[in-house]
Amino acid sequence: MKLEKTWMGICVWVIYFVGMLFAIGVTGFVSGLFPYYGRYYVAGGFIIACLAASALIGFLANLAVSKVISSTAISEYKKPLWLEIFLPLAIIIAGIIIFGYTSALINDYTGNMNLYNSAVVAASGQETLSGGMADRAYVGCLKVFMGFLGNSLNSAYMLNLVLRIFMVIFLYISLRKALGLIPAFLGAAAVVAIPTFGYSLKTIDSMHLIGMTFFLLLMLTVFYVKGFTKNSCNRWYYKIFSILLGAFFGLMIYLEASSAAILVFLVAAWVLSDMYCETFNICLNEIILLVSGVLSFGGMLILEGGYDNIPDTYFHWTWRFFGYNENAWLLMVKSSAYNTYLAFGLLALALIPAVLYLIKRDTKICPLLMLSVLGIVCSVFLGDTIANSEVMIVAFVVIMISCGISAIIHVREFEPVEKTEKTEKTEEPETIENIEKMNDSKEKTPRYVPEGMVLPVGEEDEEDIAPHFNMNRPEMAAIGILSVGTAVAADKMASKTEENVSQPLTEIEEDSVEEPANESVEASTEEPSAERKDDFDLNIAPDDDFDI
Repeated sequence: MKLEKTWMGICVWVIYFVGMLFAIGVTGFVSGLFPYYGRYYVAGGFIIACLAASALIGFLANLAVSKVISSTAISEYKKPLWLEIFLPLAIIIAGIIIFGYTSALINDYTGNMNLYNSAVVAASGQETLSGGMADRAYVGCLKVFMGFLGNSLNSAYMLNLVLRIFMVIFLYISLRKALGLIPAFLGAAAVVAIPTFGYSLKTIDSMHLIGMTFFLLLMLTVFYVKGFTKNSCNRWYYKIFSILLGAFFGLMIYLEASSAAILVFLVAAWVLSDMYCETFNICLNEIILLVSGVLSFGGMLILEGGYDNIPDTYFHWTWRFFGYNENAWLLMVKSSAYNTYLAFGLLALALIPAVLYLIKRDTKICPLLMLSVLGIVCSVFLGDTIANSEVMIVAFVVIMISCGISAIIHVREFEPVEKTEKTEKTEEPETIENIEKMNDSKEKTPRYVPEGMVLPVGEEDEEDIAPHFNMNRPEMAAIGILSVGTAVAADKMASKTEENVSQPLTEIEEDSVEEPANESVEASTEEPSAERKDDFDLNIAPDDDFDI
């Protein structure tokens, strides 16, 4: 990710910082703490206290991590494969144990009991009353669990537990790909440890299924964005991935309107990522995803109400996701003093990225911050939505805390672009002078050329070179070709030339003497003796590159 000040990062930081201050102020306003003081004073005091706590924790943690990284080689440590497998397994086992313990504190089952009754009827082989698509899917899953565990409420608890474990794993994988191993593990551990996620397991509702699919969509979107930074975005199968992901987006937005916040995450991650793919392919994939999502959403309207009732079905869909909610977060804060202090502790930790943004530009956390802020906004203004539940709101806050952990352990600090350009300019003359000095030193030292080697033709190679050719050989005067034979071959050639000179010349031989450059060189092509043969012994033929 880019580590510089970008317009997207600044906009996300401003929205996130203002939204967090507003959330802390509203939480303090409705908390009911310090009743002897005015609510506005309590809200302002909590804002100042959370700012001070987040600044203190953030700066001290950042200082400690910087000391550890500078004094050790932990930044160069390569994570082994077994650790990538062990941590998810540890999260699953801890989730089963802790969720089981916290859910045991709740005695009665609550929620939409009609879903349980419909599953019992469906398990007996009878038809059930039709409901929403999410409810029908939840009843179908519950029917499968009843086939193994019987027609009891424990089947609903086991279904909710499995869906919650999958939700935690999908959240872990999303944070692992987007932020790193440590933020992902600590974020998933926080989800397992916070009691809110265990208390809701005895609530029979399709929100468990929708919450799991929400984080499944987030995980697939993270993988989709990661493909932009690799060459896979240019492949044909990425077009198929865009079609399937767009269809999933249309389905999720129809079932849960707050899923549209993941589209904003996709756009923010798209802007801030270092694109490796071609711009044409990236734009084409985005268009394919958008068109596929619109068609999928339209198909869901047709499937739900029929082709002739598309306007009425869309009107009912918008009416369901419209209106001001009594926020579940505020209800949790007012329910007990323990929840109030827990809420302020989570908000103080979630404010750490805003404080560390002043000294670090960890831009990769911006898309997740934007997703969390929009998810919390949807919980207030989006009507009947799963975003307005304690589980989803606390999950969004945990994502912010994971972003703060990522900012703390971020190694590279922000360096302005102007300074880097100046340093590059100041270094250029030094490098040029060094290169000139190296060239001068190379020119002063003569290059060694072995005997018999032919040098390439060039301006540099023809200057200040003392070749070690033996130009005084007898055969040179006769045939005009460089000989690369051994001394034995040279003696044989010398004796042959003396015999040829003593014999009378014919007309053909006279012509060959007059034109020595075109003479056939049978003598020069004789192979040297095997006893004295070395690497420079070559067979010379007429019109070779050795002709001079």
